[in-house]
Amino acid sequence: MMANVYKSPAQLKPLANTLEDLYTVPAGTQVVVSNIHICNLDSLEGTVRIAVRPDGATLEDKHYLFYELTLAGNDTVQLGDGITMDAGDIISVWSSNGETTFNMSYAEVT
Repeated sequence: MMANVYKSPAQLKPLANTLEDLYTVPAGTQVVVSNIHICNLDSLEGTVRIAVRPDGATLEDKHYLFYELTLAGNDTVQLGDGITMDAGDIISVWSSNGETTFNMSYAEVT
């Protein structure tokens, strides 16, 4: 029988213009991402990117789920389409202003 473990959000505030890893799926685990909240803490508009890199692959254009998604100043967006990931997959995030937070809710299946 496989166990589901519901996790507290993976949280990250990446540096400006720097792709950083929000979460890496552990070995022997699959993950179902329920949603990602993105919060622009700056009063000015900013853009974000989100990519899923299967098996930790080097980033390619095909990995992007969102690219240059615009967030108004002091705004929050919830992305809730759901994402499934396998062991070794990495979800990476980027923001233009360094004042954006990413919070991901997910369940690990082992």
